[in-house]
Amino acid sequence: MTGRIEDVIVVDWTSHYPQDVEYTAEHSHPAVRGGCVAAFGIEEDGRERLVIVAELDHAFDGDTDAVAAAVRGAVSEEHWIDVHEVVFIAVRTVPKTSSGKIRRGESRGRYLDGTLDVRYAPAEPGRATATGARRGAFVRLTRPPGTRWLPEWVPGGCPGTCGTSLGPG
Repeated sequence: MTGRIEDVIVVDWTSHYPQDVEYTAEHSHPAVRGGCVAAFGIEEDGRERLVIVAELDHAFDGDTDAVAAAVRGAVSEEHWIDVHEVVFIAVRTVPKTSSGKIRRGESRGRYLDGTLDVRYAPAEPGRATATGARRGAFVRLTRPPGTRWLPEWVPGGCPGTCGTSLGPG
């Protein structure tokens, strides 16, 4: 067992450990403070969706949209999950235990009841995918590390009706 079962995030029938997603988000952009990211799932429209709450470095005075896009892109590329919402909160406000562990349940509760000290949140949460395209738009697919291209591992290859390029290049 590598984590607590109540913390596991299940998106589209795939389980993800929040600490793995948090690590990816922390390393996606230099402005994200290490050890100050909480990843958790919320129920919306009958589906679990991923929310990331993070602190930005106190000296950061740049484009928060670019940081959010970096977080979305890194999580999408590494874990194949669309991030529903990235929320940046005030420095030293992510809930932690006395030993410094992230309190994901409290972060989730404060997100849901609106008591986080939010410094940035997108106007339309969850509307953009990790690639920046609107939902329903076709995006160029990439392959997960260590796998071969789709036509090689799906019997019969791609039928040509998916609307995207699936080959290398």
